[in-house]
Amino acid sequence: MGILVSKEKPILYVDPIQREKDRTIIHSLNLKLSMTEEAKSKIENVLDIVRVVESFSKLSDSDKKEFLNLKDWDEPHENIEDSNAFQKHFNMFEKTLNVGLDNIPFETVKKVARIYKTNTFHNGVCLKTSRFNHSCRPNAECFWNRATSTRDIRAIKTIMKGEEITTVYGSECLPMKERKNFLRKNWNFDCSCETCELKENDLETDDNRRRKFKLLEKEQEANVGNPAKEIETIKTLYHLGKEIGGIRIMYILDNIVSNGFDAACQGYLNSWKQNMKFYSDLESFASLGLKLSKILYGSSHPETQLWEMKKENPIKTFLSQDNIDNVSGHPI
Repeated sequence: MGILVSKEKPILYVDPIQREKDRTIIHSLNLKLSMTEEAKSKIENVLDIVRVVESFSKLSDSDKKEFLNLKDWDEPHENIEDSNAFQKHFNMFEKTLNVGLDNIPFETVKKVARIYKTNTFHNGVCLKTSRFNHSCRPNAECFWNRATSTRDIRAIKTIMKGEEITTVYGSECLPMKERKNFLRKNWNFDCSCETCELKENDLETDDNRRRKFKLLEKEQEANVGNPAKEIETIKTLYHLGKEIGGIRIMYILDNIVSNGFDAACQGYLNSWKQNMKFYSDLESFASLGLKLSKILYGSSHPETQLWEMKKENPIKTFLSQDNIDNVSGHPI
């Protein structure tokens, strides 16, 4: 566990600064999209596609070939890229922004747009990373490494020789039917992983666990401000997440373990009678956070270093990370 499987920079990337500049230019010219609200929502990223196609035009021939071999959401009845409205507004924006894509056939533009839609992460398309298939109980996890500006994949389980390496698409903890619909809508495939093939009692058990997980998330939010109740709910959430098996480690770290650590620190600072119980909890959350962070991010990542600090000096780190003053009288 924790072994680095892949590290890759995106080859097609829409710069957020460029995105805002493009929108400012278009709005300043008062260009209006003459279409229904439904159509607007489907092609609201047409400006991004102009820049995506521009990035594609600058790739090497070998990278272009590899990109065009990625999964293509090639179902015309599903694709706004095949509509006249898309072509009209793509051409209008391309000319307005003076991008210079006249030499690229529009069939290629549509294909690039479909492949980008199917394979992109929030910060672009990575050729190798896009090849990893989905599983609802994956053995690896993908994340954006801000420290290196790469998309990294690390093993989160022991992976045997010859075993396929899989990641999870999205982070929705949904029952089987809803989960399969979510994957079909966003990535155009029918999942047939081990979890989606569960039958009868096993399926009912898994679905009920996922429904309970969503309810506990709301309960945890409602208990914020009551550290004892919040910690109790968070512990239940964590153990239930382990039973489900497909919850992203990043989600567990950010929304369960971190919240548990903060609640325990707050409880310790607010309580005189139960402070040692809270301190024991915050130590447990700090140790668990460090363990999970090493698996997901590696030992040298800034997130892991932060968990090292939480483990070594939890209260001081808690107070400093949120600029909270220590008014409890407890030494730190």
